[in-house]
Amino acid sequence: MSVQVRMLSEDDFDQWQELFKGYCDFYESPADKEKIMIQWNWLHDDANMLQGLVAYDENGDLAGLAHYHAWPLSIYGKEVCYLSDLFVSPVFRGKGVGKLLYRHLMDMCKEKGWPALTLLTQDGNATARSLYDQYAEASDFRFYITGV
Repeated sequence: MSVQVRMLSEDDFDQWQELFKGYCDFYESPADKEKIMIQWNWLHDDANMLQGLVAYDENGDLAGLAHYHAWPLSIYGKEVCYLSDLFVSPVFRGKGVGKLLYRHLMDMCKEKGWPALTLLTQDGNATARSLYDQYAEASDFRFYITGV
C-alpha cells in the first residue's frame, strides 16, 4: 500500500467529513452538520489561517488528515506551526500514516522557516503520544481553558 500526502481540496469533502467525524468522536465532541461546515469553511477561507493536509492511498481513499496553522509565538519572535488536529482512519492505523503526516508537516515547517511544530494531545492518548515522543519533547507548560 502506497500512501502520499497533499493539501486538502474541495473535492475531498465527503471523505474528509468522515475523518473529521471520527476525530470528533474520539474526543467525545459531537460533530453535527454545523460544526462540520464551520471547520470545512475555515479550511477553505483564505482569510482564515487554518490549513489542511490529507494522506491518501493509490485508490484516492483518504487515510488521514492534519489541520494546522501558523502561530505567532513571542518566545521565538517568529511564527511557529500549531498542529490542531491529526487523525488516521481506523482502516489505515498501524501503517505509518500518522507518522507520514507528521513528518510532512515537519518538512513544511522547515520550508516556511517555522522553527517549531507545536501541538496538544491528551495524556491518555498513548498512540498519539508514542508518535509525538519520537520527534518532540513534552513541555512543562500547563494548558488552561477558561469558559467565557
